[in-house]
Order: sequence, then structure tokens, then C-alpha cells
Amino acid sequence: MSEPADEDDLELGSDLFGRWRDDEQAGQVEVQAAAADPAAERIQAQWDAAKARLLKRWPKLAGPMVDELTAQAESAVEAGDLALLGELQVSAGVIAAVAVPIRKAGTDLAVEAAAGVVQEAAEQSVSISAPDAPARDRVEQHADAVARIIANGYASGAARTALQLAGSGPAEVRAEVQRHLDELGQSVNGLVGDNISSLLSAAQHAGRLAVMEQQPGNAVRAVEINDRQRCKPCTDASKRVYPNLRAALKDYPVSGNRSCSGRGRCRGFLRMAF
Repeated sequence: MSEPADEDDLELGSDLFGRWRDDEQAGQVEVQAAAADPAAERIQAQWDAAKARLLKRWPKLAGPMVDELTAQAESAVEAGDLALLGELQVSAGVIAAVAVPIRKAGTDLAVEAAAGVVQEAAEQSVSISAPDAPARDRVEQHADAVARIIANGYASGAARTALQLAGSGPAEVRAEVQRHLDELGQSVNGLVGDNISSLLSAAQHAGRLAVMEQQPGNAVRAVEINDRQRCKPCTDASKRVYPNLRAALKDYPVSGNRSCSGRGRCRGFLRMAF
């Protein structure tokens, strides 16, 4: 398979290069630059809105997890068996309930992302359609995994907090565990925020792929202007134009750039020339 072409190696007057504006600058990007690119701005705005909606609901969604774990921690301390704190867990039913709104946030965003690619194609005078439920299975599986990861993180946090208070009364332990777990869901980053962010980025990527896969032989460009801070691997990737979708997916398999220093926080995406 041929290596991805670099924008700097393309002739400025070529058709491929002419389909994209040179909307990125080399070096570190300290603030989001999406406003320079309408499509990138739309993608980021949709992602921001989806994350804000889900995080706003999160304290209520996480309530059953917090209730289960605080009760288990209190019972373990009351029984005088600290080893039980290593067995704290959220029930399967509660995890499944938490996964439902995460699934919906992801699948809704995938639909918006797919529609965005249709719009990008139309702007290039190409008519293409999006599936009714783009990448639904993949997004829902990712959402289920995120729900479990967060639940396990809550259980681990509850256990650590309770162990730090060994020797305190059961009621005091319960109150402190609840305080800690409530704080977990109040940050836009951390356990909850980062995992939800990663899921939403993957949902956007999957939704866009559901449309781009209809024309896999087209050239694809990596766009890295939606991160608040851009690392060197992403700065390098932003200069690449891939000969086809298969080549691009080597670097962007799930969502952002696989070499990104921020891993799941990467907001890079792929844009196809139709």
C-alpha cells in the first residue's frame, strides 16, 4: 500500500489540493481553530452540545450507582471486614440503565455526523445519502463499554475512599464515599467527562465513516484543528492527504489520530474529497 501523500508534495494547482483550503498552521494550536472552517466548526459544535447535554443529566443518571456503592461501603465497614471493600460493584441492571442515555447520545451524534458528510459532498456537487441508523451497533457497543468503565471507576473510587477512612464510623464512611462519587460526575474531564468525550468522538467518526465508506477509493484528508491544544503527532498528521479511506484508517481507526499524545481526547477527523 502506498504511503499517504503530504500536502507539501502536491502541486498547488492540482484538483486534489484545490478541493481543500489550507486552513491549518504548523506548530501548536493553543485554542480551537474550527471557526476558520465551517465543516469543522459544525462538527465541534455538535460534539460540544452532545457532551454538555449528557453531563448536565449525569448527576441524576449516576444516582443509582452512588446509592448502591455507598450502601455497600457502609455495610462493609459496619461488618468490620475491610476485604469486602475490594468487592464493591455496581449491579448489571444499574449499568444497563446508565448505558441507555449514553447510547442515545452517541447514536444521535452519529446521525448528525453522517448528515454532515452528505452536506460536504453536496458542496462538492456530489449527491450521496446517509444510512438511516449509521454505525448504530458499533456506537451502542462502545457506549455499553463506557458505561461499564465508568461504573468500575465509581466502584474503585468508593473502595479507596472507604479504605482511607478505616476506623471511622459507618455513617461517616458512607457520607464521605457519597461526596467523592458526587464529585466524579461534576467535572467536564476525569473519569466521566473523558470517557464520554471519547465515546462521542468515536460516534462522530463512525457516523462519518458510514457515509464515506460508500466511496472508499476517494482521497481523504486528516483535519486537526478542533483540539484546544495540538500535539506534535497531530500537527504532523494534519499535513497528510491519503490516497483512499483504507490508508487513512490506519492512522484514524476509531476516532482521532491513533498517535495523538492525548489518546481518546483527540478531536481530529477525516474529510473526503468527493
